[in-house]
Amino acid sequence: MEQWMSSVSQWTWWLFFMVALQASASVGHHLARLQADGSGLRDGRSEVSSIQTTVLGLLALLLGFTFAMAGQRFEERKLLIRDEANGLGTLSLRIQLLPEERRPRVTQLLLHYTETGLALQREGFDPDHLRAHHAHAGQLQAQLWAEAMAVATVNPESETVSLFVSALNQVIDLHGMQIAAFQNRIPAAVSVLLFVVSLVALGLAGYASSLPRKQRVVLMFLLSFLFSSVMLLTIDLHRPSRGLVTVSVRSLEEVRDSLQQAAKMSELERRL
Repeated sequence: MEQWMSSVSQWTWWLFFMVALQASASVGHHLARLQADGSGLRDGRSEVSSIQTTVLGLLALLLGFTFAMAGQRFEERKLLIRDEANGLGTLSLRIQLLPEERRPRVTQLLLHYTETGLALQREGFDPDHLRAHHAHAGQLQAQLWAEAMAVATVNPESETVSLFVSALNQVIDLHGMQIAAFQNRIPAAVSVLLFVVSLVALGLAGYASSLPRKQRVVLMFLLSFLFSSVMLLTIDLHRPSRGLVTVSVRSLEEVRDSLQQAAKMSELERRL
């Protein structure tokens, strides 16, 4: 269910939240009008106002809790991108420690691997793309590891080869952490509970409201807008590859550009 919820546009969710919350407030006010049978209405609305205060407090707690979860995941993914870019940059430099005949092949493999990592950052929120990019990255990792083992077999005591293998192992570990970060989603139960409590809160607000129609509509719209906007930003932070708030992948793009330049130089040297 988390995957299905993540596949829907955040703006679609925002519009759905707005309509649903507005409808809940209207239903609550309509029920209050149906029960307007005299003096008991004021007492009833007073009791509902007390319950409304409690529900709004619960809603504030849930919003803060969910927002904190999304913010934490956003920061983790931002740090992982930085670490992966650093790891790939180190590995690209240590390619120069390999025998000259191995460098072009390893450079091309690392270039494809970096491009796969960029595609993962842009499309990894989609479960199908996540599986496809993960599988492709696994194939490239196996080929890079085979190249490293081929060199290590010839030079088992070489410290330079050991440095390359160590950097490659770190890059592979970071990829596994990236996949885990993409799969670490806010539980659907939390999102559903947040939505249900929001509906109840707006319904109670509509029921307890004794304002004139125009003022009540404006107030309910503002409440719906605020709650929906907070939930929109929570969803946006939860999917940092698209939306209003995104994680920069510029560091990975710089590594890719440097590898492309190195691959072109290797090709020119081979032709000469």
